[in-house]
Amino acid sequence: MGYLRQSIEEAWGRRGPAVVRRNLVALDSALAALHEVELPDAVSATRRRAPLVPPEAPDFVQRVTRLLLEGRGDERSALQAPSHSVPTYPICLVVSRPASREKRS
Repeated sequence: MGYLRQSIEEAWGRRGPAVVRRNLVALDSALAALHEVELPDAVSATRRRAPLVPPEAPDFVQRVTRLLLEGRGDERSALQAPSHSVPTYPICLVVSRPASREKRS
């Protein structure tokens, strides 16, 4: 707890002793309200979370978009991207001038 109190004094000290005191009182109140929560050994919930993508959604939405919505986008293969999302123009022809050589008037 000493580290928390020191951290509060360092973070709020420049705003004055009243602000530090209020933050220390808030810390003490939070610590006084802490209590242990017992967790069961097994899940007892009977409800299930609704799917993010309905079963009647198109195949692309089922395979690709669902993974993105579930936060599992890294599991998606680049080959799963639709072909129209890949740029068809030659990327190597896009040339930019370095900022040091820009001509400005």
